[in-house]
Amino acid sequence: MKMRMTYLPGSPLWPSSLCLAKVGREEWWGESGQSNWGLGNPEETRGEGLGVDGSPGFLGFTVLPSLVLVPLHTTPKDVEKELNALYNVFLDVSQRWQSKEVILLGDFNADCTSLPKKRLSQLLLRTEAGFHWVIPDGEDTTVRASTHCTYDRIVLHGEGCQSLLQAAAAFNFPKSFHLTEEEALSISDHYPVEVELNQTARSIQPLSLPTLLLLSLLLSLLPSQLDLVAHGCDVHVAFRT
Repeated sequence: MKMRMTYLPGSPLWPSSLCLAKVGREEWWGESGQSNWGLGNPEETRGEGLGVDGSPGFLGFTVLPSLVLVPLHTTPKDVEKELNALYNVFLDVSQRWQSKEVILLGDFNADCTSLPKKRLSQLLLRTEAGFHWVIPDGEDTTVRASTHCTYDRIVLHGEGCQSLLQAAAAFNFPKSFHLTEEEALSISDHYPVEVELNQTARSIQPLSLPTLLLLSLLLSLLPSQLDLVAHGCDVHVAFRT
């Protein structure tokens, strides 16, 4: 079984027939050719009692046999506070969904001036056991040549997730599709980031770029839709069994 998903903060680029759920201003889009996976009812929280202002949504899937995705777009001025509060969100959703298999992901703004490396190393999601940051520090996830920041992150928790990890990386779509910076910025100011989980995986393998997953989404934008603006990050999650 393979499932494709993308996280698009407020982007109108794909038809509504592919929209799985809306959580606040964020939208989850996906496509699957299989019937043996399910999407639990998305839930929304305003961060009451959890210390998060970005209204993270919780999405549950009947894979692995269960998996919870928690997307979050942090506020740049409150990155450290919100990412530490994301640990409380993790505790809440893992109890709510009765699953330790959780993926935290999105535009964390977790680098450069928003979060220096020393403060990054002190986050609860770094010091508490069991969390695996699969987009490595130092990997650029921004389109502009003037920046080199690892803003967009994917964090895995749970033995099931981590044992199935096949690959994780940012995708430099301007380079692959020979776009100018101006053309690329009309699509997004961040690179997509992707993680692949595979039952046969035993170690991280390098991604072949562009993968079919990314091609299926990005080719639909070229060349006729380069004038559409989609600021934010794209996160792709592929499940294969």
